[in-house]
Amino acid sequence: MRIAVCGLTGSGKSTLGEELSRSLNIPHISYTFKDLAKEKGISLMEFQKLAEKDLSIDKEFDLMVAKECKRKKDFIISTWLGGWYDQLFGIKFDLKVWVNIPDKINAERVSKRDGISLKEASSHIQTRNEENHMRYKSLYGINIYNQKGFDLFLDSGTNNPKQLVELVKKYLKLK
Repeated sequence: MRIAVCGLTGSGKSTLGEELSRSLNIPHISYTFKDLAKEKGISLMEFQKLAEKDLSIDKEFDLMVAKECKRKKDFIISTWLGGWYDQLFGIKFDLKVWVNIPDKINAERVSKRDGISLKEASSHIQTRNEENHMRYKSLYGINIYNQKGFDLFLDSGTNNPKQLVELVKKYLKLK
């Protein structure tokens, strides 16, 4: 089983990927720009700025993650572009999930998670989404605001992670 879990900043894609991995006993691939920034000892936003100036950062990152996917028969990937890895790298998926979240709930979660004000959280979310949109459009011609090709759309604002897992499992049974 190969599942891609995608969504914008703070949508809950990583949390859903982790929970699905545990529930379905399938390896979870979840290497992120946050991880790279931490390794370099800089903030996520500083790393984003580096990636804007040096597009090879995204390409190397995506190739690394795609190679990890190709090494595994079954996996769950939760990353920004995972749902487009079929187009980019020929990786086939059994299910592509898009996780939505209302703006207000998202800002509240990011504010709490990152210890910043609601205004800062909202600005951070908008900035990350737009910066990623522009980079992915420039690099790959992908519009992350167009989720055509995804199979299942979930709302993490009205469903907790366990409920989201159950919705995915229910969908898989019907498929």
